[in-house]
Amino acid sequence: MSRLLLSLNFLLLLPVPAQEAPTPLAPGELPPINRPLEQATVFARQATEAMRANQWQKAADAWEALLKLQPDSAAALANLGSVEIKLDQPVEARAHLERAVALRPNLPATWMTLGLLHMDQKNPMLGISCLTRAIHEDPSDARLHNALAIALKQVNWTGAAEQELQKAIDLNSEYSEAHFNLALLYLEQKPPALESARRHYFFARDLGSPPDELVDKQFADAGIIYTPPAPKPKEKPAAKEPEITPEPKPEEKPKPAEPPTKPKAKSAPKTKSK
Repeated sequence: MSRLLLSLNFLLLLPVPAQEAPTPLAPGELPPINRPLEQATVFARQATEAMRANQWQKAADAWEALLKLQPDSAAALANLGSVEIKLDQPVEARAHLERAVALRPNLPATWMTLGLLHMDQKNPMLGISCLTRAIHEDPSDARLHNALAIALKQVNWTGAAEQELQKAIDLNSEYSEAHFNLALLYLEQKPPALESARRHYFFARDLGSPPDELVDKQFADAGIIYTPPAPKPKEKPAAKEPEITPEPKPEEKPKPAEPPTKPKAKSAPKTKSK
């Protein structure tokens, strides 16, 4: 394959250690940073921020400081190994990554980083072994299948590489790197499987993969030109339904008042005759 569409920058964030009960401070006194657990938290935060800012040497110094406090922290060892890859220190990186997986063998990202390092150092069989173990730990991660396919292609196990790329796409149908790599596989067949390659390459381009000059030329020689998809028209906001105003009820005419009734005259009391 013409390129490795994977990043070696994995951030296995170190869990914040449990804090001790805080010591009461005098008014105006700053909290001391001299307890090992508090120091480990500070170093982990500094290292993580440095990695995110691509400040690799600063990150390495912080992880090494943390490891002096917690020498068996698998996450710190794995992160330090990732940083050392960026610093072009493959021997140190391999040592720290191997110690990390020995301490915690259930971290698939660490196995993946170690496998990619082996591939970069032209040790594809060791890379295949590490990536296979990573998939064993997390078979649902499409990136792992894509990485294993690249390693398999390095030893010319093309059929197995194609199967792993298909698995990656089954897990994530919009994984552009897997579509791109599968297109490369189909183009390398004798004769090239142009239609299958076109379908996956064009879809990868639709998903945002950058163009490849050699691939575009091979398609152009066969009369196949990629056309970017038309931009989707902006959806107009749905028109509000007109509000129905109820018709006013006719005013009821007041009923004429009834004439007042005259009070009945009281009859004179009857007198008794003697």
